[in-house]
Amino acid sequence: MNITNITFFNRWRNGDCFINKEYVRDIISRYPNGITFKYAHDNHPNIVSDLNCEHVSLSSIHPIGTFTPLAQVENTLYINTWVGCWIGKHLKEKDHANFYCLHDMWKEFYQALNLEMKGDYSYYHPSIDFRKFDLTEANNYLSRVDPKEIILVCNGVQQSEQSSMGDMRNIIIGLATKFPKKEFLITHKVDVDSPNVTCTDYLFSAPTGNLNQIAFLSIFAKLIIGKNSGPFTYAHIKENMNNYQKTFMCFSHKMRDCLMGEGEYLANSFFSDTVDDTKAIEICENLIQYPSYANYKKPTVELFE
Repeated sequence: MNITNITFFNRWRNGDCFINKEYVRDIISRYPNGITFKYAHDNHPNIVSDLNCEHVSLSSIHPIGTFTPLAQVENTLYINTWVGCWIGKHLKEKDHANFYCLHDMWKEFYQALNLEMKGDYSYYHPSIDFRKFDLTEANNYLSRVDPKEIILVCNGVQQSEQSSMGDMRNIIIGLATKFPKKEFLITHKVDVDSPNVTCTDYLFSAPTGNLNQIAFLSIFAKLIIGKNSGPFTYAHIKENMNNYQKTFMCFSHKMRDCLMGEGEYLANSFFSDTVDDTKAIEICENLIQYPSYANYKKPTVELFE
């Protein structure tokens, strides 16, 4: 394969670029300095800017089809990092990838590149080099709320139809009222007037481009609640998934569509398909009041109504 350039590209959203990033990082590290690497996407430039490659716009690259996994045009190899390009092979229509099945998809790229994978799906959990990002505002927030326990509620809009849960306003109000000594960090502005609720919309001076900073704050939250929005996806970093004293609560349509919906993880991972606020509050109350930690890998647990 005579190539001098490798361009990763993704025509979809923040989380779609994020969940694959350790495969991208690994592939970049395996090539000599003579190869030029780029990542083409039209999201905020910094979403994967800790990778050792140049960010470019999609309009600047050859128009490879959205459902084409791999293509070579002259001396440039294009690698499609959107998991949807595997629909019909590794994914069914309307399915979403999780970290377990993602490994099988990337195995095909590694085989095409004549590279051996270094480990299983857990080896390629996403990580963030936080040294590449300004964490001043995030650290100021941590200092301000210390020593309160932080609960991260990723209540933003999910954009890939994985969930029908709304903005979680009633859930946030119910939990904040029930637990006034805990700090609730939410990622989408809703009409909540409570001294122990902080929205990231007001926490950061820049209105966008804060997903990596939110991921940093997720390290300090023992409970992370969400529904596969961008912030919830970015909270799925190695530091969290490899921490047995961390709990994820995902409200989605199908457990398999949760990022930890297949495979086993040190972190506690729970799933519910409820869209009933009262039931969701009850679930979250139990996770706050009666956390259960076990220092071994375990599958995601479905919570039934």
